[in-house]
Amino acid sequence: MKRIFTLLTLALLAVSCARQSDTCTVVGVVKGEYNPEGAQLLFGTPEGLLDKVELAEDGTFTYTCPASVTTPLRIILREARDPRPRYRAELLPEGGTVRVALDETSTVKGGRINRELSRFNEISSSVNKEFRRLYEAGNEDETIVEKLNKKLDSYCKKALRRNPDNWIGLQALTSRMYELSLEELDARLATAGEFVRENKRIQSVRESKVAEANTSEGKPFVDFTGVAPDGSKASLSDFVGRGSYTLVDFWASWCGPCRQEMPNIRQLWDDFASRGLQVVSVAVWDGDNSKSRSAIEEMGMAWNHIFMGADHTPTEIYGIVGIPHLILFAPDGTVYKRGLRGNELIDTVSELFN
Repeated sequence: MKRIFTLLTLALLAVSCARQSDTCTVVGVVKGEYNPEGAQLLFGTPEGLLDKVELAEDGTFTYTCPASVTTPLRIILREARDPRPRYRAELLPEGGTVRVALDETSTVKGGRINRELSRFNEISSSVNKEFRRLYEAGNEDETIVEKLNKKLDSYCKKALRRNPDNWIGLQALTSRMYELSLEELDARLATAGEFVRENKRIQSVRESKVAEANTSEGKPFVDFTGVAPDGSKASLSDFVGRGSYTLVDFWASWCGPCRQEMPNIRQLWDDFASRGLQVVSVAVWDGDNSKSRSAIEEMGMAWNHIFMGADHTPTEIYGIVGIPHLILFAPDGTVYKRGLRGNELIDTVSELFN
């Protein structure tokens, strides 16, 4: 009888623990001056608002929600006199109790998952601040930049291995996926769980990397069709593969870096158009072709153009995730070099004609 009672007790404890792990209780406080009268706490996820919670007079609050390690819970303090959010904390509502203190530097204390999240945010913030400091100081020391990149990449790789199927692992991979080659991305995906592997954003970037590999140096051009400034049809094949080097610039009228690159393209056009260089600007992601026409006139872009409007076909075909993106095609229509910018662009083209 005693054995039966013991087994029954253990079974009840197991059920109790299982039930407890299904929920997360956030116990917190908004400290001192950061607890103005009439303030509200907003609880939400990246998808939107979940709840509004009134603070107790002493600034304490309690909030219970379903446990999850794949969707973060965001806490925002909003004053009655000022609807704009002031202070925020982000946590993963892992099962059990998570303690939060909202002040000038908000803190979150929970189990392993939230300790890992705090460490991930700390490392990422530290490296990004250093990148920003270098940029603002005009320091382009490649050795320092490479060292910072390696530090961040090494940590993100470890974070993914430790968290293959939760929000931390997803952030560790998405923060680096643009820097990785297709092979490197696939290697990391192989260590990830289904939640990370099936993420739509990651899958989209992977598809872009596959497209980029299929249009890499030495590969034949892939055609697409848009419209010329006069409204007639215009295809890439009207210019590429016709016996001349052809520089193709994927740009948009609203894109600041695209506009900054135009003087370099204009210099190459002025110097080498008479010697056979073809230049084509492909307006992408602009939606309204009239904006592209205005920008062409404003910047004196006297070469050939293809307008794509809202059609994303060219950037999907060539795996382009950021603009400007310049591709130099050889006379036979194969990709000679891609991703050219600034001095590298000018030097590469100049060497072919000098």
